[in-house]
Amino acid sequence: MDETEIGRIEKLNKLSSEMKEIVLLIADNIDFVNHICKGKAMQKEKWERYMEHAIINRDNLGIALLLNI
Repeated sequence: MDETEIGRIEKLNKLSSEMKEIVLLIADNIDFVNHICKGKAMQKEKWERYMEHAIINRDNLGIALLLNI
């Protein structure tokens, strides 16, 4: 393994089990994630509202998708 891979594993190990599941779900479905995140850029205010809602509701997948936009 190179240093980049080791660093990624170390970061992954610091995540909660829920976030690890989301990361693995995204990794396993990266083509689909990239497809649904394509399109027009979201306005900053709208992105912030969606992110706040996702955080309040502990929507880890929503957070991950918003960070990919």
